[in-house]
Amino acid sequence: IVFSIQLIYYKIGTDAWWRNGYAGLGFDWLSPHLYEGFFSYRQGWLVYTPLIALALLGIGWLRRGWLLPILIFTLANCYLLFSWHIWWYGNTFGSRPVVQSYAVLALPLAMLVAWFLGEQKGKKDEEGKVHDHSQVRTKLNRLIPLSLLVGFFILLNLFQHWQYNQRILPLDFVNKTYYWHVFGKTTLDKKDYVYLDTDEKPPRQTPTTALSLGQLDTPTPVSPQASQEFTNLLNHRLETIPRGEAWLHTSFDYAYFGDSFDKWKFPSLVTEVHREDEILKWFQVNIPRTMDNPEGDSLSFTISMPPLESGDEIKQYVWNLSQDSMLIQSYESEVWGF
Repeated sequence: IVFSIQLIYYKIGTDAWWRNGYAGLGFDWLSPHLYEGFFSYRQGWLVYTPLIALALLGIGWLRRGWLLPILIFTLANCYLLFSWHIWWYGNTFGSRPVVQSYAVLALPLAMLVAWFLGEQKGKKDEEGKVHDHSQVRTKLNRLIPLSLLVGFFILLNLFQHWQYNQRILPLDFVNKTYYWHVFGKTTLDKKDYVYLDTDEKPPRQTPTTALSLGQLDTPTPVSPQASQEFTNLLNHRLETIPRGEAWLHTSFDYAYFGDSFDKWKFPSLVTEVHREDEILKWFQVNIPRTMDNPEGDSLSFTISMPPLESGDEIKQYVWNLSQDSMLIQSYESEVWGF
């Protein structure tokens, strides 16, 4: 009777008794995404809800009779949830599917807190006063650091949720570089979104060498996909190799026309590093995601280069999968050596 409600809903909505809403997706039973599910900056459970680390640790302090059932449930639940192919479960804050298990995990969290505070019944005199004042002092000395730790975890969780609502932490695609770049920030700078693509930062010191690869000072139009999908900006064959660690720095000014771009179809600046027929690096930057002012905006980014040799070729072009158009007003690219 209960499950028939869902089946009737399918029948009314799709004229079929059963529809697989996750066609093409499934479970990776032999390679569950356990590390990503717990520690990934994308939607990792403990990254965005660190208090749960204490709850998981507290399983070891559960009393006999509670330990085995809660341990089995937690292991099975994590294996099931993080075996799902889309282990991050879409645009959510933190790990969405584990929320239902918090009622169970409250028990080991409470046991860990009780153990840490050394909960024991003190000896009392006729007036009911505790004789063992040292035990009270010990408990107080433990309560203060525990409160600070739990308070920090709770405040961090709430602050990051606020960052998520302000889109300082975006809906998806957060990586380690971006996470620490915006850690503690209270204002959104869309130019920071470039680190959602790069996931790397150059050394902080000034580059020792700078090799110009090319520049454009005349406006270069970028047509919609229906007219022209690729617009070349650079095709440079290296003759001189910068000393030390090489990074490619690119900057350009542009005007943007249209708003048809979405999460998967957008104009991007693509960088390719070739050695004969081998592609050493392929990299793209989502342009509209970083845009503040479509009428006139700019973007710059720096990415690491593989070990370069004379004769290697560096290409850059705009790959437009949308129906929008752009005008590249100026462009410059150079290789930095550190």
